[in-house]
Amino acid sequence: MICFFINSMNASPSCDFNLEFKIKIMNTSTRILYFVFVFFGIFPQIHGQTTHQVHLSVSQPPELFAFAGNDNAVPNGTPVILGGAPTASGGTTPYQFAWSPNVAGLSSVSDSNPTFTGGTPLTDVDFQLLVTDARNCTAIDSVRITLLYISIEGFSENDLKIYPIPASAQLNIELPKIGGVLQILNADGRLLESLEVDDTSVHINVEKLARGVYTLIYQHEDQRVVRKLILQ
Repeated sequence: MICFFINSMNASPSCDFNLEFKIKIMNTSTRILYFVFVFFGIFPQIHGQTTHQVHLSVSQPPELFAFAGNDNAVPNGTPVILGGAPTASGGTTPYQFAWSPNVAGLSSVSDSNPTFTGGTPLTDVDFQLLVTDARNCTAIDSVRITLLYISIEGFSENDLKIYPIPASAQLNIELPKIGGVLQILNADGRLLESLEVDDTSVHINVEKLARGVYTLIYQHEDQRVVRKLILQ
């Protein structure tokens, strides 16, 4: 008699998986025929220990990881290399890379380390990276790139008046032109507030924001200026 004992080894619905087999021979006087089972192109190795017991086992590759890179905030037009060194690890090589969204300024959607140079009217972009290995396992990671537009085409920092500094309850802003958009970003480059304005004077309640350093962006058509804010 031949008894089969089957144990799954970290099987994942997103990729091919391996199984471990143990075959125990109950009648040693019977001539034994070994069958090697093949699952998804994986060939187990036979390690015979005695005439009474045979083990068939398959080693599981290390877990697949994807690294899209660290969140970053840079002046618009400054090249940023996405991904890491390495961008993928574990699993089974070779890897396939898929970046999204495919926005203007992204050099490639299939390279491990594409370059992003930004472009109007982008402010910040959340890139998602999908890595697929040779066994169809997948891993996902994301990264946020914030683009800063600083003092261009006639605007300077002095044209944007902010008071009081530091602020605690209300932020008063004097703009160089009527209209435009004001944005407040936190230290990680995440957009917290976006306000369309129709006057040269704006008052913003900042009581709900945590104390710390923020970035204020004022955009009027294709002109932008950036200032640092301190809340306390």
